[in-house]
Amino acid sequence: MLATPGTKDHPRDDDEAVPGRCKQRPSTLPGAGSKLAPRLLSEIGDDRQRFEADAQALQCFGGTAPVSIRSGKDRKYWPVHQRQACNKHLRYALHLFAEQSLSRCVWAHIYYQHHRQKNQSHANALRRLARRWLKIIHKMWLDRSPYNAELHHRNQLQNGSWIFQFQKS
Repeated sequence: MLATPGTKDHPRDDDEAVPGRCKQRPSTLPGAGSKLAPRLLSEIGDDRQRFEADAQALQCFGGTAPVSIRSGKDRKYWPVHQRQACNKHLRYALHLFAEQSLSRCVWAHIYYQHHRQKNQSHANALRRLARRWLKIIHKMWLDRSPYNAELHHRNQLQNGSWIFQFQKS
């Protein structure tokens, strides 16, 4: 006889039934949805000590942190390239998520448009946006808290984010 989900013999597969599971899923992120949120979570993993120091390690792992090529010559500007040594599945999931967030998040759209106006490619602008999102995801992940758009907006205003300077013009 098979046990039905939610009974004593077969607990439900939700946050309360699985000890140690993060109760706040990344599905609270605008545009993550029911398919991208679990994918992001599974690619990042559940070992919080792995990226505890700062978001930079997670950004390098996700392929959104740029790599500068230095030849030893003294230059004013170094050429910057896309990171190749990274988790390609996470990088692709972040690309999809950043693209989906454009229509659902005002600051993300402003940020993307700003970089497109600076003659950055679509992929480059999305990679930059994904890097910003990874900083937010990192904080959410460590604090085990959902994304709060109002809190993020207040923090941007409080810290003088340049994103809202473009919204007025």
